[in-house]
Amino acid sequence: MRQLFLILLFSSTTFTLFAQDTLSSLRKNHIYVGSGYSKHIVKDEIISPLIYKGYKLPIWIKYKRYGNKYLHNISLFYNRVGLESSITNKDNYYSHNTDNINAYFAYGIEKKIHSIKNINLDIYLGAKFKSYINYRDHSYMSNIHSIIAEQNSSLDLNTKFMKVYNTQGDFISYNFNFPIIAYILMPDMYNANVSKHIYNVNASEGMALQYLRNGDFVSLNKFLEFQSELHAIKSIHKNIAIGLTHYLHYYSLKKHPDNQPVKYVNIQFTLDLIIKL
Repeated sequence: MRQLFLILLFSSTTFTLFAQDTLSSLRKNHIYVGSGYSKHIVKDEIISPLIYKGYKLPIWIKYKRYGNKYLHNISLFYNRVGLESSITNKDNYYSHNTDNINAYFAYGIEKKIHSIKNINLDIYLGAKFKSYINYRDHSYMSNIHSIIAEQNSSLDLNTKFMKVYNTQGDFISYNFNFPIIAYILMPDMYNANVSKHIYNVNASEGMALQYLRNGDFVSLNKFLEFQSELHAIKSIHKNIAIGLTHYLHYYSLKKHPDNQPVKYVNIQFTLDLIIKL
C-alpha cells in the first residue's frame, strides 16, 4: 500500500507543476464520442502457444481542453471482443476461444515547449496518468475456463506534435507516450490456479485492498509498453467537428521467469464526433 501511495503522490506533484496558470490560457473545450475498427492480438503462452485475434467496435469518450500553452485531456475507453485462433471452432466441445475485456482511463497534460512558426507546428511535452485492464476468460472446453488479466497503472512521459491549418482550428497531431513508473497488480499471478498471492489471501480482509497492496513496481526487464495516436479534425460548424484517429497500443509483460512474456497489440481506426464548447 505504501508503494501505491508513493506513485499517487508523485503523479499529483508532477501534474501540479505542469498545470500552473493553465486556467488563464483556456481557449477551447472539446468533447469527443468515437467508435470504429478495433483489432486485438494477444499471445499468452501460459494458456496457449497460439496467437488469438479479434475485432469489434470500441467506445471512446474524451474531453480535451486546448489552452495557449497547456493541453489537458481525459480519455475513457471500453471494448469487449471474442478472440479466436487458427484452431478455434465454437461448435466443437474442445473449442479454444477467449472473451476479452479491455478498459482504459487516462488523464494527461502537456505544455508547449517549442513552436516552428513557418509551418505552424507546436511541440508539447507532458505527463499522463493512465490505468488499464486486459481481462481474458479463456475457454478450453465448454465447461473448463481459465481467467487471466493484466492491470497496470502508470505515470507516462508524453510527447505531442500539432500542426494547425486554419483559424477554424483544424489540425493534425501525433502523440506518443511510454511509462516512467508502472504499478502492476498481482504481477506473480500467472494463471487462475497458481499464484502465491492467491494462496496468501486473508479472508478477514477486503479483496480489493489485498489486490492493491499486492501489486508491485516493474521495470523494463519485465514490462515494455507504448501508445501512439495520429489524430486529425475537420470543422463542419463553429461548434461541431469530425475527427479521424489511428491508435496503437503495445505491451509485453513477463509474469513469471519460467514463461515467455504476454504480448498484446491493439490497433484502432476511429471516427469521432466532436462538440466544441
